[in-house]
Amino acid sequence: MTFEESILRLEEILKQLEGDKVDLETALSQYEEGVRLLKNCHGILETAHQKIKVLRGTGADGSPVIEPLDPGTDKPCRNM
Repeated sequence: MTFEESILRLEEILKQLEGDKVDLETALSQYEEGVRLLKNCHGILETAHQKIKVLRGTGADGSPVIEPLDPGTDKPCRNM
């Protein structure tokens, strides 16, 4: 499931849970589905975050100098 599909489904679940017509068993089932979807979204975002690179400038030959982004600080990894 894509990130966008997961977000849309999470929004649907939220609307249903905010309504007054959901029995406890259905609410628990939807909550569990929501947790799975949230984990999926988090995993997709982590993967995307790891792919982001920071442009530091250009090298002597004019080529771009890039570094991976440190996911813990959102700053360039200096020791890679």
